[in-house]
Amino acid sequence: IIIDLREKSEIKAEPLPVKAIEISISNIREKISDFNQREDILLICQRGPRSFEVVCYFMQNGFKNVFYLGGGAHLANCKVSSTNPITKIKELGDLPHKK
Repeated sequence: IIIDLREKSEIKAEPLPVKAIEISISNIREKISDFNQREDILLICQRGPRSFEVVCYFMQNGFKNVFYLGGGAHLANCKVSSTNPITKIKELGDLPHKK
């Protein structure tokens, strides 16, 4: 599961190249019970710090397989070594940062 934590204006300005569940960081705490603690969850914000904060919150609430993409949507939309990193994640390649 990929969760985009950005505000609507950020998503509109820089959409992700993959499908994600859009839940702003201001609403994520009330939605945590919607997710299975055993599922792999990737959290993405614009640059990384907000998703790291939410990873910590999820882990404090019993989630084990929660990750964030350091560099956020900005990195996901960049070309790195001619391969988009979000594509690697989607194909179960290199995992993003895990706390």
